[in-house]
Amino acid sequence: MKRLGFILLFMLSLGATDSFAASNNNRTAKVTEIVNRLNTVATADANEEAIYELDRLDKIYQNDWLIKYYISYCKFRRGLLDPDNAKNYFGQALTYMRSLDTNLVKAHPDLMALQARIMIMELAIDSSKGEQYVPYIAYLLQTSLAKEPKNSRVNFVEGMFCYFMPSFCGGDKAKGKEFFAK
Repeated sequence: MKRLGFILLFMLSLGATDSFAASNNNRTAKVTEIVNRLNTVATADANEEAIYELDRLDKIYQNDWLIKYYISYCKFRRGLLDPDNAKNYFGQALTYMRSLDTNLVKAHPDLMALQARIMIMELAIDSSKGEQYVPYIAYLLQTSLAKEPKNSRVNFVEGMFCYFMPSFCGGDKAKGKEFFAK
């Protein structure tokens, strides 16, 4: 009888593992589907729809950093698509990034790079935040490069930072080009 109980418990745990794996595959497939749609149709409406769908997924899978990345990315893209309201959308994206668990952000260089990219774009609109933003952008990029030096997103944002920042803030066009090349 004890053996039968053990076998039953083992079988149930396998089912739970399979269920978890299926759930993980569903989540990944859904995120991939949403992102692929965004790559096909880059409109404000498509971004809003993606934010809505990703937000719903985020409520189900609360610890998935990739979903959080794409929510913030879509909010950021709204600003790129609507220059007249860019400051508002960049602010929304940055507010969302700041609401994330700092340990989650520090664990994923793509999240740090996106936060740095949003801050760089905010500086392009309002340079008065430079004193506050520049050291933090540098920190985010140094930390993310230390974790993943070959990450193309991180290198792209580091390139933006170096290329577009004035030299007294650490900018260097030649260094920026090197990061872009990576």
